[in-house]
Amino acid sequence: MMEDADWHIEAAKEIPVGDLLIVADDAHRFDFLDRLLLLVRNLGQRQSVKLVLGARPSGSGSIDASLSIRFDVSQIKRFPQLQRVGNQSVRDLALEVLGADHAQHAVALAAVSADTPLVTVVGGRLIARGEIPPAMLANEDDFRHQVFDRFSAEYEKLLPAGPVNWRQLLNLIAAVGPLTPTAKQFVEPAAEILHIRPDEIASAIDLLEKHGLLLRGGRLVRIVPDLLSDFLLEGACLTRAGESTGFSDLVFEKFQSTHLSNVLRNLGELDWCITQRNQDQGARLLDEVLARIPQSDDLVIFDAFSTGEWDLDGHHEDLAEADRYRRELISRGVAAFRAKFPDGRRQVEGLVQLVKDAEQAGIDPGSKPYGFIEELCSEEFVRAFLPYAMNDAHPLLAQLIMVPLRWLRQTDPVRYGSAGIEAATNKNYLVAYGTANAVSYGPNLNAPIAEDVPILQALSRHPAVAVRYLTFTGIRRLGAHRQHEREAIEMLLMSDISDDSKMADEMCGALDYAGINKEHLSEDSNAANEKRGLSWLRSWCAPGAD
Repeated sequence: MMEDADWHIEAAKEIPVGDLLIVADDAHRFDFLDRLLLLVRNLGQRQSVKLVLGARPSGSGSIDASLSIRFDVSQIKRFPQLQRVGNQSVRDLALEVLGADHAQHAVALAAVSADTPLVTVVGGRLIARGEIPPAMLANEDDFRHQVFDRFSAEYEKLLPAGPVNWRQLLNLIAAVGPLTPTAKQFVEPAAEILHIRPDEIASAIDLLEKHGLLLRGGRLVRIVPDLLSDFLLEGACLTRAGESTGFSDLVFEKFQSTHLSNVLRNLGELDWCITQRNQDQGARLLDEVLARIPQSDDLVIFDAFSTGEWDLDGHHEDLAEADRYRRELISRGVAAFRAKFPDGRRQVEGLVQLVKDAEQAGIDPGSKPYGFIEELCSEEFVRAFLPYAMNDAHPLLAQLIMVPLRWLRQTDPVRYGSAGIEAATNKNYLVAYGTANAVSYGPNLNAPIAEDVPILQALSRHPAVAVRYLTFTGIRRLGAHRQHEREAIEMLLMSDISDDSKMADEMCGALDYAGINKEHLSEDSNAANEKRGLSWLRSWCAPGAD
C-alpha cells in the first residue's frame, strides 16, 4: 500500500478476488488509514483478507485506537514491538563486521550501538577500514555522529560536484518529506534556499533517487533508511550542544503554507526520538515551531482544543489564575470555532479534522478536548454529535460521547435517558466506555436521577470487561442512596465477573465504599430476598472468602 494511494468511490472494485494480503508500512503516516480499515472490514464480508500494519512506536497509539473501533478484539493480532537486539547478538555482529584484526573493539562497539544495528554495521566497517579511530568509541554521541556523517558522505561522493549542496538538499527533504519531487510547492522554495534554479532542484532529486538515497512510493519520495533521515534532520536543527540552529524556523517560514503537516510530523517524531535518549531535551523543536505560528483563529481553536485541565498549571504561580486563563482560552477558541463552523453538522466535521490534525502533528490529544467540547455543547451540536459518535466515530470522539451525555443529563433528562441506553448498548465498546464515564463520574452524579438506572443496567450487561468494570463505580454511587439501593444490589447480583480478580475487587468495593447499607432496605415483600442477596454478596466479599 503506497502512502499516496488514490481513493475514490469505486476503490473496492479494484481489489482482486480470492485470498488477499495488504501490507501497509509506516501506517502511522497514512492520512487515509481509517478508510483503509473500513475497506478491509467490508472486504472481509466477501473474501479472506488480511492487513499487516507496520508503524513507529510513536505512532502506534493512534493506530490501536482506530483498530479498536473497526474490528473486534478477536480479529486483531498485535505482534510484539521490536526490541533491542540482545547484547550477545550485538557483540557477535560487531565481531563479524570488525574482522579478526579489530576484534578487540567488539565489546566497546556493541556498547555504543546496542540500540541501532545500523550503527554497529556501518561503524564496524569504518573502523575496519581505518576511517574512524577506535578511540572514538569512548564517546557514544561523537561516535554515532561520525558514523552517520560518513554514511551520508559515502553516498554524496557518488553525486557530481556542481551548484547543488547535496547535504542541504537532503536536510530539506528530511524536514519536508515525503514529497512530490517535481511539485513547485517544494522545488521553488528549495531553490530559493539553496540559491540555484528550480530545474536544478528537480534534477538533483531525480539523481538522489537513482543513487538509492530516496525511495519512491507512488508519487512521493523520502530518504532511506529512516534513521539517516532522523540523523540529517537532527543535525540540521540542533547543534552538538543541543541548541537550535534556526533551521526548523527556516523550514516553517518557507513551507508552512504547503507542507505544514509534514513539517510538524517530522519534527514531532524527531522530538520523540530525542526524548527517548534524553528526557530533558525532547519536545523542544515542535514547541518552537508552534510558537511561531501566527495567532490566527485556527491556532486559537487548536490551542483551546488541545489544552487539558492542568496543562497551564506550570505556567502560572496561582492555580486559580491558570484555570481562569484556560477557561478564557477555551471560550475564545469555541467562539472562533462556531464562527468558522456555524451549524452542528459542520462543527462535528471540524472536530474530526482537529483530531486528525493533532495526530498528524504527532500529538495525542487524549482527554484534553473535554473542556472544548463541553463549552461547545448546544442543542444543535449535541443533535449532530450523538449520531456521529454512535456510528463508526473516531475512537477519541467515540469515548468523548460522555460530554454531550452529561450536558443532556442537566438540560433534558428524558433525552439523556434514551440516548444513554442507546450508547450503553452500542456495538462500539468505546462508546459504551464513554457512557460509563458519563454516568459513573462527575460531581453532579452525587444526586442520582431515575434515568441513570436503566443506563447503568445496560452497561452492567455489556460484553466488554472494561465497560462493566467502570460501571461498578456508577453502581456504588447509585446504591449509596436509599431509594436506589434495590436496583444497585440487583445489578451487583447479576454481574458477570468470571474469574477476574480485579472485577471481583471492584464489585466488592461497590458494597463497602459509599456504603450500600442493608439497614436501609424497606420491609416490603421483596426485602427478604434482597437481604439474602446482600448477605450473600457481603459473605462473598468478606476477607478470606473463596
